[in-house]
Amino acid sequence: AGAVVEALIADQKADSFVFSQLSAKTGYQSVQYLSHRKDLAWFYGGLGETLKATGRLKDAEGALRKAVELREKVVADSPKSVEDQQALATSYLNLGDLLKDAGRLKAAEELVRKAIGAYRDARQGWAELLSKSPGDAEYLVKFVETSVALIGLHNTAGRAMEAEAAFQDTLALL
Repeated sequence: AGAVVEALIADQKADSFVFSQLSAKTGYQSVQYLSHRKDLAWFYGGLGETLKATGRLKDAEGALRKAVELREKVVADSPKSVEDQQALATSYLNLGDLLKDAGRLKAAEELVRKAIGAYRDARQGWAELLSKSPGDAEYLVKFVETSVALIGLHNTAGRAMEAEAAFQDTLALL
C-alpha cells in the first residue's frame, strides 16, 4: 500500500502545481481537478478506515487527516454543494472517532464540533433544495439523514437541548 500511496501523493502534487499555474493565468477552476480531489478524499478516507481496522493507527490518522484536508479544499471550492458538506462532516467524524479511541478526547471533541457545523450547513442546504422541489424524494431522504446525523451528534456530545432543538426544527421543516 505504501508505494500506491506515494504514487498518489506525487500525482496530486503534480496536479496541484499544474492547477495553480492554470488558475493563476486564467482564473478558471477545473471541474476535473475538483473531481480528482473528491476521488482522492474518498480514497484516503477508505485507506484510513482500512488501516484503522488493521491496527495501524498512526498511518490511519495520517490518511484520515489527508481526507479531511482534501474535503475542506473541495468545500472551499464549492461551498454550496450540500453533498460535499455532508462528506466533510463524515470525514471529521471518522478522524474524531480514531482520536477518541486513541484517548485524545480534546482533539476528538473539536472534530465533532466541526462535524456538527458541517452537518448543520448540509442540513440547511437540503432544506433549501427541498423547499424548491417539495416532492423530490431524494432531497427529503438526504434532509432526514442529515438531520438524524446532526441530532445524534448533539446527543453523543451530551447536548440534549441542542438535539431537541434540531429535532423540533426538522419536524417544522417537514
